[in-house]
Amino acid sequence: MIKERYSTIAVMTDQVRVWARVSHDISPERVVLGKNEEIRLPLSFFATTAAIQPTILLAENLDDCYLIYEMARALARSIGLGSVKTTFDNRPGGGSTTHQVAEDLLNLMNRLLIAVVDSDKETPGGAIGNTARDTRKVFHDLSPEIGQLVIVRGRDLENLLPDAFYRDNFIHHVDHGQSAAFITALESAGCGLARLHIDIEQGLTLNVLLREAGVPNDFENVWGKVVIAVSGQQLPASQGCVACALAGYCANPAACGCVLTRGNSMDLLSIGAEAWRRNGREFWRTLPHCIESAFMEVARAAFDWGCASSLQPT
Repeated sequence: MIKERYSTIAVMTDQVRVWARVSHDISPERVVLGKNEEIRLPLSFFATTAAIQPTILLAENLDDCYLIYEMARALARSIGLGSVKTTFDNRPGGGSTTHQVAEDLLNLMNRLLIAVVDSDKETPGGAIGNTARDTRKVFHDLSPEIGQLVIVRGRDLENLLPDAFYRDNFIHHVDHGQSAAFITALESAGCGLARLHIDIEQGLTLNVLLREAGVPNDFENVWGKVVIAVSGQQLPASQGCVACALAGYCANPAACGCVLTRGNSMDLLSIGAEAWRRNGREFWRTLPHCIESAFMEVARAAFDWGCASSLQPT
């Protein structure tokens, strides 16, 4: 195997979890070997120039791709493999059309592919959104040996941006300072799952948290804790919000004025990717515990599929 001919790559076996084995007499398949996966490919797979290009990274838009790349690089540095290149051919899925792009790419069967999509879930046990559902169905139906789908374990990629990012960029912002303060207080207030599932772009009103109909089974475990934290003033909120939270009902449900956090409509993923480039080591050291596992899941998969070496044989 190639990795046996490169001394540095041999050491990488302990860290990189997806490898490719190329032989003239095998059919494409993926094999689990302990904690690792091996993609077995026939030599004929590389008969076209397309197959020797970087792994395709399919996400809902290009800003997602840029952030995922920075997440993978942060992981590489943390495990001592910062010198190993991470390379992708970025492909935007266009949001709701991501599953169609995935299907077209997988049907070609000539490129390695990793796809990352938001779950849009409001709780861990809630339903995934249409984009994740449709893309998951494509991967399930086609069962690709040369592709992997990662559905963000949280609502969106924005939820995986660290508290330090929101503090550094928005805590003094005239429009978004309050939302930054709210988001960065969630973990210390015992609301770690809410930190993973809050809709950062749209914001959050108390009325949404006090509704009873149509909520997932674990809704109370996630958002009930936020109501309690607002009641105890562990989270920044107006006195009107506190009063409604204490009462357990919204005083004006038709037009709820208890805005717990306003939405942040700025280009968070683009700003976040640039912030990771500048402050990646600090962000890594201060990654909130409540998002660490979900962050690592995306970063690990991206690095495993995108890492490449230009080392010469030794």
